Amino acid sequence: MDTVYLDEVEGGFEFQELCADIFRRLGWGSVETFTTQDKGRDIGIATPEGQIVVECKHQPGSTVGRPVVQKLHSATISFGGIKGIVVTSGRFSDEAIEHARGLSRTTPIELVGWHELRKLAHKAGIALHRSAEGASPVIYGYRTDAAAMRQDTLDSLAGYQSRPRKIGDIAGVGRWSCDPVFAYRVKYDLVQTFRSSTYTLKEIKKHGHVIMIDASGSRMAGGEIHDFVSRAPLADISRIVSEGGMGDGVDTAEMADSFGIPRHEVSRIAEDMAIRDNTSVVKYRGKNNVTYKKLCTPSRKSVRIVDIRQVVIATYAVRVSVLGREITRKVINNTESTRFVDGGIPCTTCGRRIGAGARRGGQACNACGRLTHARRMFRSCGFSCKACSKTVCPECTVTTRRLVLFKRRLCGACASHKEAGGDERAGEARKGDGPAHRGD
Repeated sequence: MDTVYLDEVEGGFEFQELCADIFRRLGWGSVETFTTQDKGRDIGIATPEGQIVVECKHQPGSTVGRPVVQKLHSATISFGGIKGIVVTSGRFSDEAIEHARGLSRTTPIELVGWHELRKLAHKAGIALHRSAEGASPVIYGYRTDAAAMRQDTLDSLAGYQSRPRKIGDIAGVGRWSCDPVFAYRVKYDLVQTFRSSTYTLKEIKKHGHVIMIDASGSRMAGGEIHDFVSRAPLADISRIVSEGGMGDGVDTAEMADSFGIPRHEVSRIAEDMAIRDNTSVVKYRGKNNVTYKKLCTPSRKSVRIVDIRQVVIATYAVRVSVLGREITRKVINNTESTRFVDGGIPCTTCGRRIGAGARRGGQACNACGRLTHARRMFRSCGFSCKACSKTVCPECTVTTRRLVLFKRRLCGACASHKEAGGDERAGEARKGDGPAHRGD
């Protein structure tokens, strides 16, 4: 459910757009807004039965009087409406209520005050509040099953080559620590049509589009992160923190400091981002058969901020140990699964992330626990012992030469065994490996 605070609705036009959005969501009919020379009609709703005429008055804490009702009644008759509605963020005077009752004998007039408006908005999926003051941040639901999250972490290493011991036998998951990400989730609507003198060049119709802004006021990297966590429902984070649901070191004071950008500034930042995201150059051919270019930039008044939420995304730093060598992975989860958002484990040889780009496979050194890209023909980051096939990193590889030109890479155990005068193959090979490989 979206949330709207009336103290952030600037002027009558934004209130008018809010009411139109509520009517659209309720499916009352084809909704059209009028901004200039409305003659008492702010919104028109085309229904199968006929036209409904709506007048909007954004007057929180004030009273709407009899003249407004009379003006709406006149507009309803002028436009051939079957019904008139006055919507206000305030309340109606007794005279206005009585006058509406009298007029309804011939033309139905409905008065929608603050409490009725809140009920309609709730049915439309919008939570209306007077003020944003004291609004509590919310958090997307996340898994609390530590055993399942540990298993997900181990499963992320399942594709790594590891011999003679399997990766599951040499890897373990250590301590998890919560590292919450604070962000503003902004939803906006944008409707605008760009035309030349003869053509419609571009139409933008976006409703409920999401922009994630981090605590510093920049766009939050990775839209897929929001898509992933938003599968879970939102919850009041104050309750979760008070119950210790996010672990040690997280408190409401820290959250209050993290959400330091005023809401009106967040709104402006989101408007700027929405305008940039939807700006493009359109080519078109004129009647004179000449090709033109037009920069289509949405106007600020076409962007309507629907909802601003202070959201917390539960991210965790998890320590993974391979033969005692630790690495830290960054994890997020929803109520169903876990996702790693660190781009992959860095290869200890080349520094690039394992799992990114063309070099996707990884391997674990069975001597020291280093994780590298898997062995390949040229410029390999990891190797396999030519004698026992153990997976090893460059630091644990001993290079020997055969006939001067040919190199043989052995693990330390096989190299030591060979120097001692024995067979190249040491006793660390797995059972059933068969005879040692002696040729290149």
